[in-house]
Amino acid sequence: MHLIELIANNTLTALDLETSGLDRKKDRIIEIGAVKICGWEKSEDGAPKKVKLGETFSTFVSFPGTLPEEISQLTGITEQDLEHAPKIKAALKKLKKFIGDDLLVGHYCEFNDAFLYTWGQKCRVLFDNRRLDTFTIARSVYRDKVKNFSLSALAKLHGIEYSPQRTVDYARITANLLAELALRDDFSHCDT
Repeated sequence: MHLIELIANNTLTALDLETSGLDRKKDRIIEIGAVKICGWEKSEDGAPKKVKLGETFSTFVSFPGTLPEEISQLTGITEQDLEHAPKIKAALKKLKKFIGDDLLVGHYCEFNDAFLYTWGQKCRVLFDNRRLDTFTIARSVYRDKVKNFSLSALAKLHGIEYSPQRTVDYARITANLLAELALRDDFSHCDT
């Protein structure tokens, strides 16, 4: 299916997580952000111009113990931010209710998927949604033309404002990147 049609005919949810480290088994999700992608805004000639962004979901997740200082410096998240946040099970249930059966969009989904799967299993919240990975799509589009496929580098390449503060901001950037990749003439087909 053409990526433009996929966006036009489905509700998608762009998602990003912050975690207390890189190990899905011992580290925890500490922040979740998501934004609905609700089709296209059209130009005067009726062609897709940019994605319509809808509702957002944003929550910190409580963290038992002391948050590592390097994680706090990297993410800007403090122990005070997490102090009164919902526990992981409650946060994941709210997230699942928000996304429903939507197609999930992420940048380098493998990382988010590992944490969602592991913690979803522990909390008995199933995340079996289909996924689109802007990292993988960008690699297909640009092949050898681009060396850096980070979200910040791709946002800059496409003129997308990049000043994220929270995970919901990263989700918005990912949604806009998906639109830019879809609008490229040399990329017309995707499998989910």
